[in-house]
Amino acid sequence: MPPNPATVTISSINILVSLLPATFTSQSPT
Repeated sequence: MPPNPATVTISSINILVSLLPATFTSQSPT
């Protein structure tokens, strides 16, 4: 069965949200 488009979208959003804090942390000056 092909993956559900909604599930793929939610998974992509979850990955982006997970990566956003790391991006801000690495770019923020200390």
